Formats: sequence, C-alpha cells, structure tokens
Amino acid sequence: MCLALVVTGLAIGAGHAQAAFPGENGRIAVFAERFLWPPGPYDPRPPLDPDLVSSKVVSYLPSGRGRRVLHTLPAGEFLHYGGDNGLAWSPNGKLLAFEEGRRLVIVREDGTRLRRLPQLTWRDAEPAWSPNGRRLAFAGTDECGPSVFCSHLYTVRSDGTGLRRVTDASAAVPAWSPTQWIAFRGGNADVLRAVQPNGSRLRPLFRPPDQGSYDPDWSPDGSRLAFAAPAHKFGDTQYIYTVSANGRGLRQLTDENYSSDFSPAWSPDGTHLAFIRGSDLWVMRSDGRRQRRIVDVGFERLEDPFTMLSTPAWQPLPR
Repeated sequence: MCLALVVTGLAIGAGHAQAAFPGENGRIAVFAERFLWPPGPYDPRPPLDPDLVSSKVVSYLPSGRGRRVLHTLPAGEFLHYGGDNGLAWSPNGKLLAFEEGRRLVIVREDGTRLRRLPQLTWRDAEPAWSPNGRRLAFAGTDECGPSVFCSHLYTVRSDGTGLRRVTDASAAVPAWSPTQWIAFRGGNADVLRAVQPNGSRLRPLFRPPDQGSYDPDWSPDGSRLAFAAPAHKFGDTQYIYTVSANGRGLRQLTDENYSSDFSPAWSPDGTHLAFIRGSDLWVMRSDGRRQRRIVDVGFERLEDPFTMLSTPAWQPLPR
C-alpha cells in the first residue's frame, strides 16, 4: 500500500457534525492529532497501526496562519483516528462543542472555561448546535444487545438537561440546518437523511454508490448540504459533493486526487468550503474552483512521526 492510501485509511469517514451559521468568516477549528510509528523494525504494509500520542483542538485564520491551541485532550481518551469526536461552533461563534471521554464538552472561543455535560449515553459524540444555540444534536450510543452497540439521534439542552431521542433509526454525524432540518447518516446503506427536530418528516437526501456518505454540513442559508462520499461502487477515494435541501441538484466538487477529500465545512458567508485532503487543511470556493492548501502538516516519510488534521469547523462572527 502506498503512503497516500495509508493516510486515507486512517482518515476516511472521519465524523464531522455541525452546520455553518450566517456571519462573517472567523477562524477554522480542527483536531490536530500526532502519531508515532511503533519502535523497532517493522514491515511497512497493512496491518500497521501508528500510536496516537496527542490530540489537540487548534484554530487557524482563513489564510492558514495564526495557529492557536484551544484545548489538549487528556492522554488515554482518544477514541478513533480522524477526530470523529466532532467540532461545532455555536451560532454566535463564541462557543465550540466536541466530544472528550465519551461526553460532550463546550469551551469558549479562546479555549477557556471548559464545561463538561453529563454523560447521557454510553458515548455522546458528534455534536451539532441548533440555530438558536439552546440545544445540541448528537449521536448517542448505547448497548442494544450482548456486545452490540447502536447509535441514535438525540437532542439535549446546552446545559445537559432535557434529553430527547429524535429517531429510532440508526444515526451518526448529525448536522442541524439553520432552517431546522437535522441531516444525519443512517441505515444499513449509510444513506444521508433529514428529519425535523421532533422526529417528524424523515426523508432520504442521498444514497451513496458504496461505502456510505460522510461528514454532512449545511450551508449558512440551509439551501444546500455538503458531504463526502465515494464516486463509484468499490471506490477507495472520497470526493466532496453538495446537494440541495430537497435532495436534488447533486454536484461533485472535487475529483481525481491522490487521496480522499472529506469533512467539508461551509464558510459563514457561504462563499467557500474548508475540507481535509490527505492530512492537510484545504479551502475552495463553494463551486469547487480555486482549491488551495492553507495548512500543510508535512507528512513525508512512512517511518516519520506525523500529524493529521481533521473535522474542520468554520467560526461565524457577527456582521
């Protein structure tokens, strides 16, 4: 397996759950995870898993400059490659929600005043803010049989009270639209679906050709949904797509790359999308043009320590 596919294998399907709320374009938050290869001689072919040694929440200016560390996750609480703990900015851009230690946590935009919500299910993950900032949607996982775990869509107040289960269907990576639809991945075929916060009007949005669809993110006006999915059946590479809120008008924005594109995140002004290509942070116009890398983590040789960025979320600022 080539180096690019090793990176893709770690990052593909990384969970991302939020929406871009209207505003001026603020900072882009991401998970930055540091990996080390096992010591000693090894055969650089699968299966070979590097060790995750640190995970931080960092933010960048839209230019890729001005890196800030907002939070360092405690050692021993890493759950998955690719940071599928999720990152989500509140509608006013003052708070950032994510998962730490199977619980939802909320931190201020400068990284201060971390607040942990009560643990509501076996694992509370992938938060997404409601348009009024009062509730969070999330994927809650519980044991539904002997050694079997099921994930469902929930909402809860931002103080951890008022838990509601939205659907009985399996659900992951919710994204709450400014127009009050919650998109999520669910079902045996990992279809992208949408539902009202009260559980009504459940409907499909996109059925992928293979391997599922990932990382939904609503545009600031709620008219389109960006997501990542393979272009072909049995495809190894993901591309970025958008689809209208009624499930029509599918557009493929990226293609023919050396590695997967995933975790699209709309800019608050609706003109751009941030996304992850390989292990780096990229930005493009909302029609797919002018793709450019803004943060290069410098992954070069297979035996070297390396950093991977994941789950970008674009901060809205007041206009």
